[in-house]
Amino acid sequence: MATTTTTTTTTTLDRAPKPKVSLTGPQSTLLITLHGRALDAQSPNPILADHFASQVLSAIDHDFTTIGVGRGSIYLVGARGSWIDTRILAFLSSHPTGTSVIHLGCGLDTRAHRLLSALSLDERKKVRWIDLDLEDVIALRRVVAPPLPSGTDYAMVSGSATNPEVIKSLPADRPTVIVMEGLTSYLDPVEGEAMIATLCAHFGKGEIIMDASNWLTRRVQRMFSLIWKTGSDVQWVRWGIDPRGLEKVCDGLRLEEVQPIVTNKSVPRARAGPVMRVIMWMLSLLPVTRNTFCFCRYTFGR
Repeated sequence: MATTTTTTTTTTLDRAPKPKVSLTGPQSTLLITLHGRALDAQSPNPILADHFASQVLSAIDHDFTTIGVGRGSIYLVGARGSWIDTRILAFLSSHPTGTSVIHLGCGLDTRAHRLLSALSLDERKKVRWIDLDLEDVIALRRVVAPPLPSGTDYAMVSGSATNPEVIKSLPADRPTVIVMEGLTSYLDPVEGEAMIATLCAHFGKGEIIMDASNWLTRRVQRMFSLIWKTGSDVQWVRWGIDPRGLEKVCDGLRLEEVQPIVTNKSVPRARAGPVMRVIMWMLSLLPVTRNTFCFCRYTFGR
């Protein structure tokens, strides 16, 4: 992708029949986050208020009652999304002359819609946004994604985030923020570290905003049934990340923020519901469990 083409995503929300979701394994878990964001938007006191997620949900032929996303999961999806959104907007604000947002493993996330819609037309024109995921996800996304606001420089790219040639095909002529939400846990540690190194080398300067699970997350995940209900492999946490240790992957990579979900105060824990509140309190008692699942922001380059 030598140049970025300004495109307007078309929608087929009103067409029939609705597409059936045939994703399997880790990719199928994107239904959890989509359902969680949609339920959050429909709640009386939403965290993200992402009504675009509700539009995508209604465009898909799938029985979402089989997933059974509860109050605690809605909280986790909303709190993570809110933390990441805030850092993306801060990056855009600190680079007013022009930026790129690269969302790796975008799934059916409507982050581009909710954030770009919050910007003025002049601000949107200075943002290049690229959503990247595997071919079957992007094919589905092209059918069900709502239209983006006018003046949007947006493209969807199909390919693997761990393929160096795919990363090197992306434009790198602006300060870039790279977003990875719900991606790193599924990666092999070797390919994950190689991906980070490729990102830093190719884009030169910018930020990486991501979530990270440590080695305990797989065991904690057994407390929930969501992964089984999507058909994903329950052994989904392949890469247990030490947020500070990731700095060694490439020169100039620096951890600026790390926020364990269980001590995150940006969204009141009371909104998680009684069961999740107890679980989060228990996990917060010891460092090894406190850092089970974190949000991280890195800077790279000079």
